[in-house]
Amino acid sequence: MKTKISLCFIYLLSTKALASPPPCSKWEFIVRSHEVQAYEKKDGTKISESTKKDYCKNKFPKVESWQERLTDGGVSNWPIKTEKFKSWTQLEKETVLKYLSEQPAAFRNLAGITFLRGIRSVYEGNPGAAVRDLNAIALYDGFFVSNNKSQILSHEISHIYIHQLKNDDLLQLVHLMGWRQHSQAKTFLRLDNIPLLRPTSNDLSEDIANNFEFFLHHQQSLQVKNKEVFDHINKVMGKDFKLER
Repeated sequence: MKTKISLCFIYLLSTKALASPPPCSKWEFIVRSHEVQAYEKKDGTKISESTKKDYCKNKFPKVESWQERLTDGGVSNWPIKTEKFKSWTQLEKETVLKYLSEQPAAFRNLAGITFLRGIRSVYEGNPGAAVRDLNAIALYDGFFVSNNKSQILSHEISHIYIHQLKNDDLLQLVHLMGWRQHSQAKTFLRLDNIPLLRPTSNDLSEDIANNFEFFLHHQQSLQVKNKEVFDHINKVMGKDFKLER
């Protein structure tokens, strides 16, 4: 009797081991074994019929390099000392990566940006903040309850990305937006005859980020309010500067 029980126990262990899925990481999901029918790719390559075994697939392949940029805690030189930061949850990380995956390739190819998990902005209702000198973006509680997460990311990344533009292209954009450099200072003043995209557009940096955000998420509205700005961004950024949903 003992022999039969032992043999049965060994058999159960062996079949369980054979059936167990591959050890996927927290950034992967398992794709179960399935048959692939023969087909031909667009470039003419012929793919034979086959059976795929269980394998792990990255949840967010477009932004795989960003997975380790979601930093727990704050940074010592964050400009607003009263703001607090905390550790990311895995769900929060996956939420950010999901919407990062939608951003244009030009944004996803930016090197070295650090994402911080802020708790609450000192500015009421502000869901995010970008600090170019630190190459860092903070996302606050408001981001995670917002219905416009993709727009918020587009806006905050724009604050950093615009410094990748050629100086002449940036200055022309600023001019088309209605800003003029003060004759005796390095500051810019905004003309009154060009409508604001948002109330925050009375700040130059915010206005630029608003225009990039509108270009990606509200193209028709931007064309109506300032077609010259729309055409300039389209020319400078190229036809591939669009959301990838």
